[in-house]
Amino acid sequence: MANNISSPSTGEYSGLEIEECNYIKESIWRKEYLAEDTYKHSVALASVNSIAFFPMVLLNALVIFAVATRRPLRTNSNILLACLAGADLLTGLVAMPIAFVVEMKRILDTGPFCALEKAYTVATFVAGSAPSVISC
Repeated sequence: MANNISSPSTGEYSGLEIEECNYIKESIWRKEYLAEDTYKHSVALASVNSIAFFPMVLLNALVIFAVATRRPLRTNSNILLACLAGADLLTGLVAMPIAFVVEMKRILDTGPFCALEKAYTVATFVAGSAPSVISC
């Protein structure tokens, strides 16, 4: 449901139509949370996520490829290592881009996007539980 809202609890959005996230009201980022230290930390976190994305995906894919294509590397411990690389690859492909977009949204204060906030919550949960859930 899109409304024209402007209240002290959600911040001023100068007449933009934004959606209300009634089911995640307490966890939505608000402009008043953005102190100077928080801003610096958010920029640093977004920078690290954007820089770490490429080596994380590339190196984990390389580990999986090496174990899958080289017969001498197909030991039980290396197969377990490839499974862990698969979980990390999933984290790098799904959770890190969503985390980067959410941090940029918070830095730029563009308002709540319910689907993005839900995706961020789910991706964070999956990234934390993927190594224990994925089995080879």
